[in-house]
Amino acid sequence: MQIPIAYGKDDHLSLEINEKNLLGVFDPNPVAKFDETALIAKALANPINQKSFDEFIAGDEKIVVIVNDGTRPTPTAKVLKQIYPKIREKNKIFIIATGCHREGTLDEYEMIFGKEIYAELNSKGEVHDHDSKHDEMVFLGESKNGTQMYLN
Repeated sequence: MQIPIAYGKDDHLSLEINEKNLLGVFDPNPVAKFDETALIAKALANPINQKSFDEFIAGDEKIVVIVNDGTRPTPTAKVLKQIYPKIREKNKIFIIATGCHREGTLDEYEMIFGKEIYAELNSKGEVHDHDSKHDEMVFLGESKNGTQMYLN
């Protein structure tokens, strides 16, 4: 029996399964649609047990924003579309958390940040790919959970 399996955004793979070994074909439950822009705005204005984003960024301290690399489907560009106008003129840097992955490509940077925001950040030198294999790291200690912390 041929079982189609969704692969990527618009593709499918076909899997051959003997019917006597097939318990069933299960699809995920449908997820309700919602207005992402409104949801992000609400979360920024009313985070759980924290100051609002505007209160959080008040002041002149340097802002360090850590974002996932291009291998993670995080909606960073959608969040940045709302917060970037608020931090545009602040002293800031964006660090791409590559883990053990290679540095990103132009397409990945534009996907992570959005084309316009990436172009502006890049022109100001405000994007840094963290390279765990080559960036010089200084051991800071361990968190209360035992996670080793480093700074480069």
